[in-house]
Amino acid sequence: MDATKRVAWISAQCGHGNDPIWAVNADTHTVITEPIGCGASMARRVNPATGRCYQESSGAKRVDPHTFAVTKTTFGTVIGVNASANILYAKGPKGVLQIVNGEPDS
Repeated sequence: MDATKRVAWISAQCGHGNDPIWAVNADTHTVITEPIGCGASMARRVNPATGRCYQESSGAKRVDPHTFAVTKTTFGTVIGVNASANILYAKGPKGVLQIVNGEPDS
């Protein structure tokens, strides 16, 4: 849930290898975009500072809140977000904690 931008990111399993994610308006409950195919996994975390949704499927990925394009990240799976500082906490290779600037998130 992105309480700042009022978007609920809803995911479902059993998408025949491409489990979908929907962006839903949290106030009107209307679907903002068609199902976003992200691979075979569920949405994990949202960064309210940027509105990006992060998930894991065949590598860590992000969903752009404006274009809804799915791209791979250069860091691990986002496991936590500090929205006020715009910092992402990710689980990298071998379980190493990664601390990532959430703005460019490169």
